[in-house]
Amino acid sequence: MEHLVNETRSFEQSALDAYKVTQDSSPEVELVHSNSVGNECEGRQWQREQEEIAWQRERQKREWECEERGFKLNQQEIELQKLQLES
Repeated sequence: MEHLVNETRSFEQSALDAYKVTQDSSPEVELVHSNSVGNECEGRQWQREQEEIAWQRERQKREWECEERGFKLNQQEIELQKLQLES
């Protein structure tokens, strides 16, 4: 969560820097700087999406592991019941 706060602060600072540049420079400098800020923003968005995908995959993996353990426990319980019925 803290890294999201830091990213937001960094983005806010980039936006503030972009505003300052636009106040003090030519249109060409404004365009280059705004493209730079836009690329940085897109990069952060891509990184967040990749982190979300990785988190979802990890969650799915844990769910499958839990289901597999549950299945194995059920199988063991069935085998135990069979043995109890046979004896």
